[in-house]
Amino acid sequence: MFCKLLNNLKYLLLIIFLSNSSGAQEIFSDVVNEIDKKGKALVIVEFTTENKANSNFSNTQSSESFLNNKANIKIKQNELRKSLSEQGILIKKTYSNLPYFVTTIDKLGFEKLLLRNDIKSISLNKTFKQNQIVKKKIITKKVEKIKTGQLNNFSRPLLDETVSFINADKLWDQGFTGAGQVIVVLDDGIDTNHDMFKTNIIDEACFSDTFDETDESLCPNGLESQTGTGAASNCIPGTEVCEHGSHVAGIAAGNDTTGDVKRKGVAFEAQLLPIQVFTTFNNTEDCGGAESCQLSYTSSQLSALNYTLDRTQDLNIASVNMSLGGGLFESFCDENSRKWAIDELRKKGVVTAIAAGNEGEVGLISSPACISTSMTVSSVITTEPHQSVNHAEMVDVLAPGVQVVSAITNNAYAAFTGTSMATPHVAGAIALLKSAKQNASIDDIEIALKQTGINKTLENWSWETPLIDLDAALRSLGATKSITGRIISYLSPASDTTAKSLLRFHNRDSSQGVLTLKVMDDGNGSLIGAYEKNISAGTTVEISINEIERDLVLDELFQEKSGSTLSMFASSSFRGYAQHIRWDPSDGSFANLTTCDNGVSDNLDNMIAVHTSKLPRFPSYIVAHNTGESDNNPIFIAEDARNGEELGRFTLGDTIKPNTSRTIFVSDLLEFFDVQAESDQFYMNLKVTSAFTGFIQHIVDNQDAGLITNMTLKCDL
Repeated sequence: MFCKLLNNLKYLLLIIFLSNSSGAQEIFSDVVNEIDKKGKALVIVEFTTENKANSNFSNTQSSESFLNNKANIKIKQNELRKSLSEQGILIKKTYSNLPYFVTTIDKLGFEKLLLRNDIKSISLNKTFKQNQIVKKKIITKKVEKIKTGQLNNFSRPLLDETVSFINADKLWDQGFTGAGQVIVVLDDGIDTNHDMFKTNIIDEACFSDTFDETDESLCPNGLESQTGTGAASNCIPGTEVCEHGSHVAGIAAGNDTTGDVKRKGVAFEAQLLPIQVFTTFNNTEDCGGAESCQLSYTSSQLSALNYTLDRTQDLNIASVNMSLGGGLFESFCDENSRKWAIDELRKKGVVTAIAAGNEGEVGLISSPACISTSMTVSSVITTEPHQSVNHAEMVDVLAPGVQVVSAITNNAYAAFTGTSMATPHVAGAIALLKSAKQNASIDDIEIALKQTGINKTLENWSWETPLIDLDAALRSLGATKSITGRIISYLSPASDTTAKSLLRFHNRDSSQGVLTLKVMDDGNGSLIGAYEKNISAGTTVEISINEIERDLVLDELFQEKSGSTLSMFASSSFRGYAQHIRWDPSDGSFANLTTCDNGVSDNLDNMIAVHTSKLPRFPSYIVAHNTGESDNNPIFIAEDARNGEELGRFTLGDTIKPNTSRTIFVSDLLEFFDVQAESDQFYMNLKVTSAFTGFIQHIVDNQDAGLITNMTLKCDL
C-alpha cells in the first residue's frame, strides 16, 4: 500500500560516494586547475579493495580482521604499482592500512586514472597550517601571577582554571586522572625536556613529506619518517617549531609537578604520543610571501593516522588531537581522504578531535574538522562562545580556548587563544572519561559529552552547541556498566500458542559483552533459572522463547503447569538496546510488545534488527521526520546486524522540508548495496550520523493481517 510513495528508490536515494557528493566537483576542479597551472599535480588517489566499507561509532574491528584488511590493501598496492608503472604513473607513497597512494600526474596520467575501474577518487595533496592563534608570551617559567591583556573583558589565563570550567577537577577528586590512556597529538612536535612532559611521553613519531625540491624534513634524521625517542622533538632553535604542539599537548595531558606553581592538563596522568606532521617549505608562494614556513601535507597526516592505527594494536589509545586545518566548508566534507583513517580509528575505539578553525566564520568550519565522524571542537571565552573563531551547526562541542596558559619550548609557558586550545581540552576529556569508565564505548562518551553539556548560542546562530561538562558526563554514564530492569514480560510458553516471542538485543559497545536473562515463574515468584549469551560488539542477536525454554529445560515444567507465564529481567555488561517482538505465523502478524522499567528509549537515531525481507507480504520501511525549521537530510549508515560490518551509507536525493516526512523502503537497500541476502530474513542496523533535526521510525506492513506495526520502540541497556 505504500509502494506508491516512491516510484523508483534508485533515483531518490543517493549513495555517499565521491562521484555523487557536492564536494566532489570542487576537488575534481582543484586537480584540473593545478594541472592547467603547473602542468602536473601531486595527488592522493583512493583505490578499491576487497575490504568492507568503513564503519564508525559503535562498530569494532578484530585483530584478525585488521590484519586481513592490511593484507588485502598490500595485495592491491602491489598490483597497482605494477600496472600503473606500465602506464607511466609512478606511485610515490602508500599506506599499510589505507587504500590510498600518492603520485604526480599530468593531464594524460589524470585521464588514465579516471578510466580505471579500481580508482575511486583523486584529490590534491594539499598543505595545511596550524590553526592561527593569538599568542601572549610569558617569558619567565615560574610565576605566581601572570598578567595578560584583556580580551573581550575576560582574562582567564591559567590552565588550572580552564580545566575547572569543564569540571575535570571533579573527576580528579574521584581518583580519575586519565591513567592507562594514550592521547595522540598530530602537530609540529613537542619539547620533551619541558617539565610538563617529564613523565608521560610513551613514544614519538615524525612524518614530514618532502615532495618539492625546496622542502625540508622536520624529522631529526632528515628523512621523511622516523619513529622512536626524539622523533617528534626536533625543536629548532630560533624558530617556533614545537611551540604549538607543546602547548596543545600540555592542555591535553601535561603534568608539571616542579616548583611552586603546579600545572595539570585535563587528563594529566594519560600518556602522550606526539607525532610531527609538518614540513619546512622554502618558497614564497606557499608561505604567503615569507621565505620559509611550516606546513603539513595531507599525505603526512595520513601517514600519522596510518601509524596510529598500527599502534592501536599495542597501546590503549583514547583520542587523537588535530589542531590544524585549512579551507572553509559549509557542509560535511566526507569525501576527504582522511575520513577513511578517522573511521578506522573509530572502529578501534579512538575518537579524533579536530579544531574548527579561527577565521571568525558563522556556518563555516575548516578541513578536516568538516569530516562528519570526527569530533569537531570550537572555542568559548570562559563559558561563552568566542566570536572570533569558527562556529557552525556541524560543531559537536565547545571547550575553553581563550588565553589558555600551557607549555611552549625552552621550559616556558605562554597564553594562547584559538580552537587549537579548545580541542585538546576535548581530547583530554575523552581520555579522562575512558579512564573512569573503561568499558564505555566511544558512542557512550561522545553522547554523554554532547547531551550533558551546557547549550550555548549567539544572536547570529540558529542552533545551540554544548559546552562540555565532565562531571555531568560521568554521571550520565552511570555508576555501573551492568544495567538491570524488567524489560520484557512473556505471557505464555511456546507450547501454548502459535505466536512466538522473539527477544532482540543490540550491543553498541566497542567490545563483546554478556547478556543475562533471569527467568521468573509468575505463579509463585520463584527464579526458574538464568539464561546467558555472549553478544559481539556492534551486533544484534534474536533469541526465541523456544531457545530459552530448551536451554533451561522448561518443557516439563510447562506440561505440568498449564497456563503458567513467565517474566524476564535482563542485565548486561554492555550498553545497547532491547526489544520484545511477537510473531504469529498463523495470521502473519508482527507486534512490538516492548516495555521498559524506565520507559522506552528516547534514542530515535538507531534502529535495530531492521528486516529486509524480500517476501512481498511484509514490506519494511523507514520514515524520516524533519522537525526542524529548515531543510535537512539525514545520512544513514547500514550495518549487517550479524557482525556489525558496514554495508554502506545512503541519504535521500532531495532534502526533507520542515515538518514533513520521507519514506525509504528497506527491501530496496540490499540491491542498492549489492548485497545478496542468505535468507528471506536478513537484518541490518540503521543509524543516523548527520546533525539531523528530527527522528526516524521503523514500520512493518503486515499485509496478510491488515496491520501496520511500529517497530521503533526499544529499551536502553
